[in-house]
Amino acid sequence: MRVFAVVEDWHGKGVAQELMKACLDEIKQQGSDALWLDVWERNPRVISFYKKWGFVEAGDHTFSLGGDPQRDIVMVRAVASE
Repeated sequence: MRVFAVVEDWHGKGVAQELMKACLDEIKQQGSDALWLDVWERNPRVISFYKKWGFVEAGDHTFSLGGDPQRDIVMVRAVASE
């Protein structure tokens, strides 16, 4: 499992794109054919970013955050579809 996030001061400066490129390169090197991720349903900026990179919704899951149920959207993207 890998996680990346960009500090707000760096939004819009290409950092997230470089991190995504690095993730996709790593997945290819490992011989995987798809990249799966999940994102909080109330984070439209990140959902939009992932969609621009070719991710599509594949499901969802709920988890408890301090007793508060949270819903994440599960997304997937074929690695070869650049």
